Amino acid sequence: MTRVLLADAKTAIESAPGPTPWFTHPVPRGTETLQWRHFNKDALAGIAMLEDGGKTFAVCDFQCYLQAFSDERWLIWYRTGSEDMPNTLRVSMFDPTQIAAIKNPLQVATQMRVRKERIAIDGEPLASFDVPCDLAAGGHCILMDEAFKVVPELLTYSRSTALGPRRSGGDSILLQIEPQRNGVTVHPQRWFNEGPHDFGYQWPCIVTREPKSQIIVGYGIRLGTYAYVNSLEDVVWFNRDPFAGWAS
Repeated sequence: MTRVLLADAKTAIESAPGPTPWFTHPVPRGTETLQWRHFNKDALAGIAMLEDGGKTFAVCDFQCYLQAFSDERWLIWYRTGSEDMPNTLRVSMFDPTQIAAIKNPLQVATQMRVRKERIAIDGEPLASFDVPCDLAAGGHCILMDEAFKVVPELLTYSRSTALGPRRSGGDSILLQIEPQRNGVTVHPQRWFNEGPHDFGYQWPCIVTREPKSQIIVGYGIRLGTYAYVNSLEDVVWFNRDPFAGWAS
């Protein structure tokens, strides 16, 4: 049986895109490298701004994901709707060299909170598609623009209101998105949905394929580190500690 080492799993997870504001990485834009500025207090707590040289190029609220495929391609995804009533997972491809710096980013962030918007960027995406949150388990076809063909596979967590729900906002699902074949597969996360978890306090948030073994591994906030070995609905734990950070 193929195995994955804990050290390799940790390396893969730490380099994978994670939700703002908790897990962020420097992001290339042309010849620049943008850094994140985080707000931890008052009305803007949880806001993350992507900046360079005093200029802001993205303002993100909770649980936005950004993956740079090059200095000219950003893949950004987040759920639309509310936590109690999710609508879609929206996936967009941007050319970051074609977006402008945001004027008055603090004001923009304040307005985002009032309007309950998830992200602000001064520029249009090259293309977008939505994965509805009411998809049943199994495979689905969603047409995706040619701009997404540079993405061989996107693994991410979302919610499904078609699987119950056992709780407000739907059950946790793993989405396996394959743009080159316009395919989306919904994998219910039975290990989490049917487990003794504190929903809202604990949740799976990062999932990626470990390159050496090709095994899919993941990390959950206040859950621990795990791997999908026998199926994409159940996990094998590396560590399981609701109070721990990265496994040691």
